[in-house]
Amino acid sequence: MKIKLQVKQLVYLVVVFLLLIATMIFLIIPQWTIYDAKKQADQGHSEAKVALLQTLEDDTVFETQKWNIIQEYMLIQPVERFNVFAGPSYSEVQLDQPTIHYTWKEKLPYLKQYVKEGPLDDYFVLAVKQLTSYYEEMNQSDLAKQTLDQASERAASSYSLYYNDLQLERVDFAINHKEYTEANQLLETFDEKLEKGDYYWHAKIGQRQVEIAM
Repeated sequence: MKIKLQVKQLVYLVVVFLLLIATMIFLIIPQWTIYDAKKQADQGHSEAKVALLQTLEDDTVFETQKWNIIQEYMLIQPVERFNVFAGPSYSEVQLDQPTIHYTWKEKLPYLKQYVKEGPLDDYFVLAVKQLTSYYEEMNQSDLAKQTLDQASERAASSYSLYYNDLQLERVDFAINHKEYTEANQLLETFDEKLEKGDYYWHAKIGQRQVEIAM
């Protein structure tokens, strides 16, 4: 009887030990790694770049935390220190701490992923605009247009503000490339989806129509 009890206790201890190990591997260690990497990044240590990139590839890290890393270190650019002059004196103001910088080669796949799968929020629109500008600079207008079109379709079922913003971006893209027929078609579709009280967006449409007519 005592032997059976000891065996059960041993099995119980082994199970508890394995659960603790699993918790360490899948929760505590990844969370500590994120905390340490962010701390190093906020202090401007370049080695934090690698740690954050590894975190983005780690399947044990929560998706929300991955999106947060992209938002904070790839979409938001640091604001540099500047001086404010007031009469004979001045004070130094810093809106944000300098942090690490990712090259386009490093952050491109993650911005594409954010546009495709990330949360539909202000950062989503920012990622779309940054990707579009990058493709334009690389003379890849087809990819820029594709990014805008797909992002607009994805935003169509979400909060209308994001859809409206991206629709206007599509119109501006068409105008900048002298695709006036397409621009007019986009404006007509855009106008049909607006409510009568959407004065701000109706005004934006009117501005674009005047621009095309000129």
